Amino acid sequence: MKSSQSWSVRALLRTGMSALRPIVVLAFLLAACPVLAKPPKSGPEPILLVVMDPLAKELACACVKGYGQRDYRKVAVRLEKAVKQRVTIEFSDDLAESMAGVGPGREVIVVGDRSLVAAGAKKAALKCHPVCELTGRDGNTTLAGLFIARSDDPAKELKDIGGRKVLIGLAEADGKHAASLASLRAAGLAPPARTEKRASYSDAALDLADSSLSPPPVAVIPGYALPLLEGCGSVKPGSLKVIGKTEAVPFIAVFLSDTISAEKEGPGWAEGKHRGLLAGLARAGSRWACAATAGATAGDNEVHLEKGRHEWRPCRFKRQRRTADSG
Repeated sequence: MKSSQSWSVRALLRTGMSALRPIVVLAFLLAACPVLAKPPKSGPEPILLVVMDPLAKELACACVKGYGQRDYRKVAVRLEKAVKQRVTIEFSDDLAESMAGVGPGREVIVVGDRSLVAAGAKKAALKCHPVCELTGRDGNTTLAGLFIARSDDPAKELKDIGGRKVLIGLAEADGKHAASLASLRAAGLAPPARTEKRASYSDAALDLADSSLSPPPVAVIPGYALPLLEGCGSVKPGSLKVIGKTEAVPFIAVFLSDTISAEKEGPGWAEGKHRGLLAGLARAGSRWACAATAGATAGDNEVHLEKGRHEWRPCRFKRQRRTADSG
């Protein structure tokens, strides 16, 4: 009886496995089907637009109406129309981190502080070149750093802060950081000011406001930052004052990766021709225009980026592309 039961169990197992075999095969085929049936790519990989502009609406506080709310998604739409290729967008404060998972052949556009993009590209081994800069509401493509103090501080200018602690709320790679050190040297302070680094401009401003030192420290922040600090409630409006400025340095610029062909980049503005990515940038937003395009009007296909007038202007120094005959 025992052997008969054992035989029946073995037979049942064999029969069951035989019955399951077609199901297992079918399940395998269904699992593999999406891979096997995956259609080939119908076009080039999307261009990656990395936005590092601190006044982009995704990166800035919305507390100040119409300020720091630049809409780069509209820029992406214009670029797509210009080159008839998809553009994906990422907002970032660290270019090397954003590029970590990006393939070496990917076409990339980066918009941000010129010095920070250049430093980030070097760290990320991204070969790229600047093609144009964005003007601010004042019509300039540059920005200064601000030396700020408490409103009740007797100091009125940089020469009055000898021996004090200066909290620098700028990245070391930021051109305004070097400019702030140069300003302190030029002031000829005796004794010299003592500089300390802070992780952000808001940290520098808050440490200034909360300091119990006497005399209190001074802070260095970007030229655009004070309205945001006050509007977002980080500091009380009117509690801080500006006692000095650094030399203005280049601010927002557009960089194109060297993987983007010269044809896709398009002719420079000096030629007055609208083709390729440069054409998309020239027409990239309602209140942006190409100021230096020959034969183009200031309002040519403008788009609203934010309140106020902004323009793209060609960079003075542009990498020379290799030609087929240049070896």
